[in-house]
Amino acid sequence: MQNLPAGKAGAKNMRYLIVLMLIAATALLGAGCRKNSTASQADTGNPSGNLAYLHTATDTETEQEKNLRELNAAIMAFQEVKSFRAKLAIDNSKEKINGQIDVLKPDRFHGVIKISGEDQAGEVIGINNALYVKLADKIWMQVQSPAVAAAMSKAFQSTVDGDRAAVKQELPKGTTVTHGRDLLRACEKYQTTITDEAESAIELSVCVADGLPKFITASANQGSVEVEYFDYNELFTIERPTVTEF
Repeated sequence: MQNLPAGKAGAKNMRYLIVLMLIAATALLGAGCRKNSTASQADTGNPSGNLAYLHTATDTETEQEKNLRELNAAIMAFQEVKSFRAKLAIDNSKEKINGQIDVLKPDRFHGVIKISGEDQAGEVIGINNALYVKLADKIWMQVQSPAVAAAMSKAFQSTVDGDRAAVKQELPKGTTVTHGRDLLRACEKYQTTITDEAESAIELSVCVADGLPKFITASANQGSVEVEYFDYNELFTIERPTVTEF
């Protein structure tokens, strides 16, 4: 097996790999990765830290508390799924990116992306700690750099590992959440504002159907991300590609 080619071709394929991993994080974390979600167990009302714990309605529950509880339930339910697919659309000042990522937890994914202005779609497969990239001539090659492979694998696994704090926390108690019915998409729409690690405000909209996120839209000054989830817990396979040896 050969290393990724040097020069423009190698840089382009590595760019696709890096972009796809960022998209994977967006799709997998959804509403679960944000600075203000790192509240303590006491803040979220979860004394045991058990992922199965969900707030339940009470006679004194306000409409706002009900909205937050229902959105948190969808976030937590998302962490428990075993597989899903997600279509993504990212729009920023530099380029538009469209793609799809298929995920089999805990350690398999297959992603395809198309960057505006590029003739070729990028395609990447991850199996455990191994990463594979499809080159411009439709040849699959394995990422041979241990540092790159380890970093990318760690980034991906951190997004699907339910034991990591970044993805298991609920939105903190007191978070303002509005609720309404999206008739066009046939789902319950929850909206809130969150803050990322750079202290930037992000407008977040989560449309929930059958207890799970169906659409997530995040908008900030830098641009917007739209994710459509489907095929939750469906049976499909993600296998290692046939790698070309020279």
